Amino acid sequence: MSSLYWRYLAGNTAEFAVEFSLIEDDIDDWMVDPETRNSWGSFAMWVDGVNVCDHVSQGENIRATHWYLLPIAEWFIANWDPILHEERMPSSSIDAASSARRSNIASYSEPDERWLESAEKAYQWEERHSLRFAAPGAILPDLFIRRYGDSIEFSTGLEPPAGDSSGVKFSCGSISSRISAANIAEILFDGIDSLLRKLLTTDAAQSDTYRELLASLHSVRSAARKPHRVAWLSGAGERIEQFSELWQEVHDALQHEGSEAFFGTTLDHPISDESLVATAPLAALLFGSLSPEITAEDVVGLYRSAIETHVRKPVADKLAELGRTLTEEPIIGLTPGEAGSILGEQAWRILSSRGASSHPVPIEDIVTQAGISLGRLDLSDHNIRAVSIVCSDKSAQIMLNGAYRPGRTVAIERFTLAHELAHLLLDQERAAQFAVASGPWAPQDIEQRANAFAASFLMPVEILDAVLPAPADQLESRELREVARILGVSFTALARRLQNLGRITLEDTERLVETLG
Repeated sequence: MSSLYWRYLAGNTAEFAVEFSLIEDDIDDWMVDPETRNSWGSFAMWVDGVNVCDHVSQGENIRATHWYLLPIAEWFIANWDPILHEERMPSSSIDAASSARRSNIASYSEPDERWLESAEKAYQWEERHSLRFAAPGAILPDLFIRRYGDSIEFSTGLEPPAGDSSGVKFSCGSISSRISAANIAEILFDGIDSLLRKLLTTDAAQSDTYRELLASLHSVRSAARKPHRVAWLSGAGERIEQFSELWQEVHDALQHEGSEAFFGTTLDHPISDESLVATAPLAALLFGSLSPEITAEDVVGLYRSAIETHVRKPVADKLAELGRTLTEEPIIGLTPGEAGSILGEQAWRILSSRGASSHPVPIEDIVTQAGISLGRLDLSDHNIRAVSIVCSDKSAQIMLNGAYRPGRTVAIERFTLAHELAHLLLDQERAAQFAVASGPWAPQDIEQRANAFAASFLMPVEILDAVLPAPADQLESRELREVARILGVSFTALARRLQNLGRITLEDTERLVETLG
């Protein structure tokens, strides 16, 4: 027989909350150490009003996970910094659950040394971010928790888990929610702190385990954690020494060049508050979206180029306000690409002389008239299209990568400008400090949306209808090439746009793109 003797709810179940309960139970668990055995109870978590621990087992609905709470508390404390600061995922995906799923599928490939290294990194990442690693043996949802801008992302993965024949089914289904990081940290701290203090009042209090764990929890407020947190934010993870050396190189190179307007904060760590989470200066954000092997020369070159082309026009808030206007009516149930296509058309109507159908769309004029300054540099990472930056003085910049692998054609640069405009309009709300390097390490959802935005901004339906000499599915490759030239876009971009609009089939698109051979 079991009986509940303590329960604590931290947070608001309509947004985010955790609930710990302690239960007296007569289960025979003599092999478990006394401190863990004393923590038997239940755990529940609400994300955007949904209890992710609610599940059905053997036909019975159970609202919480029943297990030892000590290992759950230990997992959150041990992984506090990566859970709340590490954004980079083991593979490029829209959310953490999708990234983990992709890594698991890749694990069925023929193993070699490179595969083994990748699989090990993916497993270590899951250890830090998958709730199921908190308490092996417990019935927990396949929930992943990671940083996303100034928010924490919660996403669910494989249901049921691989190899599970228990019949357990979680009620939450597939979710991908993002909630303020500061709120999440305070609620988690409150819940775990209350649990450990309660455990200290029990008969097992003769042990130092709870007391030491409580001290570890309170150490997360230490200012000394700041460098480690910035390292996680930057994508350097546990490579704190390597990151610190790179950080110092950048600081030494830029400290006399008026870079404060771009960093927004100094590169040493003068943080004296007791914050549970950290925000990052722009340099760290750039480290996070550039290649993991980024060099100090890349960051120094980026900032020097930015300083040289900097125009002190505080336009970032105006751009963000326009972005909020575009998204006033929620676009529900659409993929990032579908949403980007709709938003690109809307933005074109507003920014292109209220819908004037001139062609090609004067994207460079539109960008500069919006007060966005333009610059160029060559990055060592040739997969980066460009970098968008909002400086601490609220100016906005687009830095084009002259070493971008596909080249520097007019069509590519026009598409890139429209892509980066999407970031400056739609993605500033991710974080107070904003820097996005458009490439494989940027969040996949915002890249997909920016690509679709760029295509529809440069090829809105009104202009397409004006320049297409006949229905698209009746045109030959040479005729479509002429349309692409008129619009100032690549042939491939035009073909993909026509396919997305339903003007040509997928088979036609693939056939047309193959002609580029």
